[in-house]
Amino acid sequence: MTSVLVFPGLGCQRPGMGASLFDRYPAMVEQADEILGYSLRTLCAGDPERPLSCLRYAQPAVFAVNAMAGRQWVETRGVEPRCALGYSLGEFNALVAAHALSFRDALALVVQRARLTSSIDGGMAAVTGLTVGEIRTCLHWRFIDGLDIAAVNAQREVILAGPRIQLSIATAALQAVGADRVIPLRVSVPFHSRYMSEPAERFAKALKRVALKKPDFPVVANRTARPHRSNGMFAHLSAQVADTVLWADSLKYVATRYPDCDFQEVGGAGTLVTVDRHGRLAQPGAPLVTPVRWE
Repeated sequence: MTSVLVFPGLGCQRPGMGASLFDRYPAMVEQADEILGYSLRTLCAGDPERPLSCLRYAQPAVFAVNAMAGRQWVETRGVEPRCALGYSLGEFNALVAAHALSFRDALALVVQRARLTSSIDGGMAAVTGLTVGEIRTCLHWRFIDGLDIAAVNAQREVILAGPRIQLSIATAALQAVGADRVIPLRVSVPFHSRYMSEPAERFAKALKRVALKKPDFPVVANRTARPHRSNGMFAHLSAQVADTVLWADSLKYVATRYPDCDFQEVGGAGTLVTVDRHGRLAQPGAPLVTPVRWE
């Protein structure tokens, strides 16, 4: 089987995360403490002063734990994966796993990303049971023009982002045309939408201060569903925070490119998609957030 590492993004944070990894990777913990300016251990244990419910703190916590888990996966098996991808924030972990970014540089970028994005007010909601086309048609005819497609997790599992009031209005409209569920996500930021354009532009400046190398193995980009190329990595990473996460297309690309692929979720607690032995996505109506496993 061809091992493909899959890194989760926000949503997998929880008090106690990473506890089994910190003693194994003291140098990474030390680097993290230096970059963060506070204790990573305390943060992940459930720091009341820096709660994981705050995205400014959740982003570096998730990234750091994912990175250690990725290193543990490689050391335990003694081999590199054939390919990697990550959901939103997890894309930075995939690039670290492929040695395109150092842990230190990537964490510094994630801290900047968290700082720039946490001040943008809005929300996100998961819609199941409707396709992207059906959702767009509904929003158009109901004159709801402030929402964007933030992510396409599967054919009928779509994430919307934008002002909370418009998400509230859209909920009733989408349910009226056949949505199974419209679930508000526990985030206060409209990631992967037009409202993140300014943070994306400012983040591009931070990217210029780090060294990006050609990945040692393919890393599939969220916004193109194709492997990163050396001459476009800066543009992809800066625009990623405002562009749609093409997760379903990314998985389909990997499953087609590597027919014997074995998706290995690293760092989360079973928070990503379900695929079968052929790499096919879960059927519409399956739980939105489910483990990667063989069915």
